[in-house]
Amino acid sequence: YLMLSDFNGSLWWRLATIISCGTFGAAIIPELTRSFTSSSSRHVREIVDAAREAMGGIDLDAASHWAANRVHRIPDYFDVNRSAFENRWHGRVWLNPPYHDNAPWFREIIRYVGSGDLDQLCMLSPVHAFTTSIAQPVIAMSSALVLFSPTPKFWGNADGRTGTNLPHAVLYIGSRVNEFRRAFKPFGIPLALDALLEGAA
Repeated sequence: YLMLSDFNGSLWWRLATIISCGTFGAAIIPELTRSFTSSSSRHVREIVDAAREAMGGIDLDAASHWAANRVHRIPDYFDVNRSAFENRWHGRVWLNPPYHDNAPWFREIIRYVGSGDLDQLCMLSPVHAFTTSIAQPVIAMSSALVLFSPTPKFWGNADGRTGTNLPHAVLYIGSRVNEFRRAFKPFGIPLALDALLEGAA
């Protein structure tokens, strides 16, 4: 109080304005960010619902956020506070990893498919992630893939805000190929990878 008592009225108003703007920004910016980019956006909700139908349920979201899981209501999830690289994957897994280095995610998939802990997987990613050399071991153990056509506007929502995206696909590992193709048929072009891989061989 002694240090601030010399402030005149104008300075007090400036200080109050700065504090108010900072408080408003801290409250509104995270909400705007989630509205445009989070897994709770309209199209991602529809895709998660299709993955749930395809696999007969989802036990684990391997790359999530508490706000997204309030929408998806998946029994178990990993986030920045509970790392996907330090905890065991299990059951039927939904994976929508951050769009940068996919190598560690592919390594975890291979690890848990090999151990038998991972029963089924639906992985959403830009198509180019599945065409890299590091993806090939995962592609080899996969059963099906759906190429989205048209590409969903993941930044969009019911209010009409839109964005642009790279072509995306969902990769499937598991035995419910017919259920996967049926669940994802409305999103684009479902492909059975075993036939494609045999043709390529």
